[in-house]
Amino acid sequence: MTKELVITIHGPQGPTGMGHGVQKFTEGIRACERRAVCAGHRDGWANADPNVVPFHIVVEQPAFTPPSPWNALVPTFELPLREEDEVGKVVLPTEHHRMFCLNPYIQEKVMALNPDAPSKCFPLIQQGADPVEFEDVIRRRGSVGIVGKYEPRKGYNTFFGMIRQLQPKSTYAMATSPLHTSEEITELQNICDGLDINLLPWEKSYDSVLAFLSSVHVAVFPSHAEGWNLPLTEALAQGCIVVASDIHAHRWQKKILADAIGEAQADYRLRLVPTVETPIAGHDRWYPGFYYVGKKWLSCGADALAEAVACALEDAPPEPWAERTFSVNSPEFPLTWKKAGERIITLVDEVVNKNEDQ
Repeated sequence: MTKELVITIHGPQGPTGMGHGVQKFTEGIRACERRAVCAGHRDGWANADPNVVPFHIVVEQPAFTPPSPWNALVPTFELPLREEDEVGKVVLPTEHHRMFCLNPYIQEKVMALNPDAPSKCFPLIQQGADPVEFEDVIRRRGSVGIVGKYEPRKGYNTFFGMIRQLQPKSTYAMATSPLHTSEEITELQNICDGLDINLLPWEKSYDSVLAFLSSVHVAVFPSHAEGWNLPLTEALAQGCIVVASDIHAHRWQKKILADAIGEAQADYRLRLVPTVETPIAGHDRWYPGFYYVGKKWLSCGADALAEAVACALEDAPPEPWAERTFSVNSPEFPLTWKKAGERIITLVDEVVNKNEDQ
């Protein structure tokens, strides 16, 4: 007998990063026309009908211990695991548990820590974004923008180096994190002032980011490491040409894009800049460098980034997605939260209804 699914998702709360992802995953699952219900909390499902199977998903970084039992874990690490992280949180309890991986790098690492578990236990998933129309926002042709937390991992220094070389018509930045100190914002403001970059205020809202990206011609993401990189997905959804570093998370997004709309269109919308391994530059507050002595991440050079951005600025913004034009002739955006939810439901259904011996 096919069992009804009740999926619960637990993780950090907040307007950015993992907190935003947890909220949107929940909304994406609820939007699916599939046999599944998404509840925000596990409470109340312990004594449910036997034909209703609660499946608990926890989204968390490996350094922390799950607060309660889980059926699937979404380990969200961007940097190489420290030795003290390679325990507990990234070890699969049984073959009926799952680790949903946001990119192939994470998949590779958790599989290496679970050598006896079958590969089906570590499927790749996706996050998403939903195209939104802002009638009063005009895209500035020739403009370049970056959005994300102001920290070394995001590649701001590479972005600044690119701006020094290219000197585009107009450049914008939006630092999106509630964790920034006043000193960090002052530092960023001084750098932006020196490079004639407009540092826009972040209103701590999802719509403010989408409206910003709707106004930018070319969005740039020279990250060294990412779990998924939601702002990049949001930039694609809002119709930017995206220029990004060739790292695992960005490659995975581009593959999903290419599988849906073809390689030519994917190459036009998302342009990856070659990377090489370089030593990790730590951050005193978020990831102290002494944890990562001898470890490396991927970096793209400012020269190559400038060349890619210059080429992108010569091209017209891509055709809007069907979700914004409501035209049957426009392509549908393949990285929506609903599609992310459908992928989760399929994977959970495989565990609950195709492994009856569990």
